[in-house]
Amino acid sequence: MFFFQQPPSPVCKEPSDEAKRVGSTPQDKSAAMREDLVWQNALAVIRQRGGSLR
Repeated sequence: MFFFQQPPSPVCKEPSDEAKRVGSTPQDKSAAMREDLVWQNALAVIRQRGGSLR
């Protein structure tokens, strides 16, 4: 079996300076929630769907 090497496509080039800058900053802009509040919300959703944890 032979594999022929093709010239690099434009997709394989290095990312631009802006792409590097955007990629290095966190994208999550949502407010941080306390863990107990997250659990309460998750349990409320489970109960609304008729499920239980036990």
